[in-house]
Amino acid sequence: MYYAELSGDWDGDNDGTYGEWDDYNTYSDPDLFPEVKVGRIPVYKNDYTNLDAILQKIMDYQNTKDSIAWRKSALLPMSFQARYYDTLAGYVNYDGAPLAEQLWDDYLDGYDFSRYRMYQQGNSSCTWNNSTYPSDEELRGNRVRDHWKDDEGHDYGVVCWWGHGSATSSSVGYEWEDTHGTIHNCWDGTLFSSSQCSDLDNSHPAVVFQNSCTNGHPETTTNLGYSLLLKGAIGTYSASRLSWHNTGVGYGNFDGSSTNSGIAYEVTRRVAGNQFLGDALSSGKQAVISDIGTRNTRLMNQYDFNLYGDPSLKINDQDSIAVCQTLNEALDNNSLSFVNEGDAHWFCHTKKVILPPPYSGILYLDDAQSGDITEGESSTFYTVVKGPGVLEFQWRVWSEQNWDYLRFYDNGVKKYEISGDVAWHKKTYDVPDGTHTLKWSYEKDSTCCFDGEDCGWVDLVTYSRGKAMPWLYLLLLDD
Repeated sequence: MYYAELSGDWDGDNDGTYGEWDDYNTYSDPDLFPEVKVGRIPVYKNDYTNLDAILQKIMDYQNTKDSIAWRKSALLPMSFQARYYDTLAGYVNYDGAPLAEQLWDDYLDGYDFSRYRMYQQGNSSCTWNNSTYPSDEELRGNRVRDHWKDDEGHDYGVVCWWGHGSATSSSVGYEWEDTHGTIHNCWDGTLFSSSQCSDLDNSHPAVVFQNSCTNGHPETTTNLGYSLLLKGAIGTYSASRLSWHNTGVGYGNFDGSSTNSGIAYEVTRRVAGNQFLGDALSSGKQAVISDIGTRNTRLMNQYDFNLYGDPSLKINDQDSIAVCQTLNEALDNNSLSFVNEGDAHWFCHTKKVILPPPYSGILYLDDAQSGDITEGESSTFYTVVKGPGVLEFQWRVWSEQNWDYLRFYDNGVKKYEISGDVAWHKKTYDVPDGTHTLKWSYEKDSTCCFDGEDCGWVDLVTYSRGKAMPWLYLLLLDD
């Protein structure tokens, strides 16, 4: 979060201690609306061999020509989290299974995912840990590893678990205190650990949300988030410190909840919906800000959860010219609606980049390109937004100098234009209050002729009501 939220200095009360509750609650510093989407790849003890392997895996994930149907499958191990006494209901057991069930009902089923559920079913020493939801396999110690490991052939694109955690493991079960102050042990083994990552299939890596405390503890070189990134995962979301749940949050309440389980819900459903991993974390956290209220533990959840991996990756990435099929994909924007009009439609333009040694592979970079038009014609697309807000985009043109133009309009009024051979550059436009039709148009004059590309390009369109939104994905390599 610190490297993503750049609008303040994190010290609103100027006491020299950064990111305190009072900095946020009194001074809105930080405001929790990041300007940059950040992903991190740790480099421990100058181990560049592991770094190269992670980067190569990311490129292989994006460049594969094999079927990626397996990525639309989810592994959902959910432990009970607590047992507490309620004056009306008596002892109540807090089950994690409703998180997986709400994810399925709200999004995963509609996204055509398959699922494999692992819930506690009452066969541990604490028999009351018996989920009312059916599962595909009972969750007990080491069973996630046994099911997920390489030689079992069970490949998952998304994994979301919930269990109490440490820097190197997540556990099944919990400890609880009865009304007499006696501590009871309801642990039932390991949900997953760093030492088990070596058993996983690295050729079918998952995006993993680890809803556990301290799984991403950066000071521990074998932390579970990083260990999974090395073997078994393509990206991991994990907490760097303690994360906080609330036993009052159950089925139907995870969306918008600033608990750790609420963030797990918001991020995982966005990953499954094919958002960029950096977008999923950023927008997932923003979706719960209004629920923080006066609870400093909920602010800690905002700080805690971070991404290990490439923030510009998404689960449907694949080496294919056809991977870019819509203007939304070409413009890297899933929140606005874009409409083509004019004499020829804008389309997805893809550039092939062959990576130099020591890496291998091919990257395809996409943008939107104007349609094929002739003299006196135009190729246009537009979107409608409500202001005030800030629009940012990148554009380029190669046209007949001072005759053919790439132009940007707001409600029919020309705001910017470029002509000739103009390199990619960024434009920022402050949208006033009200409803606005924002239009990009490549327009040719009535005379002939030009031997260049004769078109315009637009990319990386972002719009935010009231403040600038990030367009940059930042991958941090920590040494």
